[in-house]
Amino acid sequence: MSHKYTILALMIVMITLVVSIQGELDTPLPKCEVGFSYYNGCNSCLCDLAESKWFCTTRWCGGVRLIKPPCLCE
Repeated sequence: MSHKYTILALMIVMITLVVSIQGELDTPLPKCEVGFSYYNGCNSCLCDLAESKWFCTTRWCGGVRLIKPPCLCE
């Protein structure tokens, strides 16, 4: 009987995690301010509002997990 409850508890945890991750992805990001820059875990990135584009240094990152920008470059 405890095996069924363990599986049920794991399913509830997994569903909760998926819902919370999807909620994070759906939240709109604020717009970047002029001259905003951030470090993505490997390279430095600068928001160019004139071109609505990120410009990042081009250092090779290997297996580094890159961090998404905290704002929209628009």
